[in-house]
Amino acid sequence: MKTISREAVDLIIDRYEAHDDTEMQQRFKRFSEQQPFLMAYLLAGDEEFVEEENRGDLLYLGLMIFEILSGERGGLPEVGEDPLMEADERNMQLVLSLDEASEMHFQESIERMLEGYNQQPLLTAMLEVLMSGNEETPELAPESVGMNLIHLKTVIDSLDR
Repeated sequence: MKTISREAVDLIIDRYEAHDDTEMQQRFKRFSEQQPFLMAYLLAGDEEFVEEENRGDLLYLGLMIFEILSGERGGLPEVGEDPLMEADERNMQLVLSLDEASEMHFQESIERMLEGYNQQPLLTAMLEVLMSGNEETPELAPESVGMNLIHLKTVIDSLDR
């Protein structure tokens, strides 16, 4: 799939800020019907890795990714369990390599991960949303940011085939 431009990503993010609850419920329903494995994956990640007060953000961003990518293609095929688990395993290996990096080199490791990534503008935008309010003091960001980013990368990898 072609790389989604940052401008296209920002346009969708801006549109999301204006949606009401009823419309979002309909979008989540459609997402769960069209991508049941992705929805289950995001729900499990949200429950396992996200602090109580931040729950729902991972689902919201996953829906946003799905709609951005499906809008570019005019629809996406359903992601099955096997391709999703393969992408998850690849990205968990990435987490292990990042864990081995010292905190001082963590930012550098993230930058290397983004460098050359086909959907770099989209993943960078998701990272910025996750870090919102903590840009100047990233050490104060919720601990779940790293795992959320990996889950979102897995969703992108699964859809960007």
